Amino acid sequence: MSVAGDKIVAKAKSLLGTPYVYGVTDCEWLTRTCAAAIGVTIPWGATEQFDDPAVPHVSPPLEPGDFVYFHDVGDPPGEDHCGVYVTFGLMIDAPYTGACTRWDSFSTTEQTGVLQYSGATRPAALAISAAPSPAASMVDVKLPTLQQGSTGKAVKALQILLGSNLVPDGVFGKLTTRVVKNFQYINYLAVDGVVGVHTWGTLLGCPQ
Repeated sequence: MSVAGDKIVAKAKSLLGTPYVYGVTDCEWLTRTCAAAIGVTIPWGATEQFDDPAVPHVSPPLEPGDFVYFHDVGDPPGEDHCGVYVTFGLMIDAPYTGACTRWDSFSTTEQTGVLQYSGATRPAALAISAAPSPAASMVDVKLPTLQQGSTGKAVKALQILLGSNLVPDGVFGKLTTRVVKNFQYINYLAVDGVVGVHTWGTLLGCPQ
């Protein structure tokens, strides 16, 4: 395993258990966050990532830290899912609504459920030796700043991540504000009830 590949796997393991929210903490978020851990920026979208000419494609045998891509056989052509390869037949991925980032099995030669293996890329080959810049860190995910009065799916994702018996209704009200402030307090963050880069980063296991 390369040093960069080891960092990718470590980052993926640190994100295990993160609740899946489409467009926020989904499979593409997982690979982007793991790539950012080694200073590499890749696009949103499994197809866009797989087709990115900057990231080399690789064939088996795969190495830990490679990104694996799959096509849903019931969908139009293109890649529909991705994950982080860890060892033979095992990856870490964020599969679907209702699940969390987890370990999953897969095959490079046979269909796994509705998923057909498309191929793999090696972002570790693009790793930079210096520490990632802010543009290549978790802030690159462009999560919105939230505060009391905010609404929408990003608020719902926040409420799911916070837990504390919050109802994930997508409305940032007084109770959500109290829970956010408590989270900020116990994590030594500025206790202002505003969910910005630092609070998002701590929630998602990538402190700024």
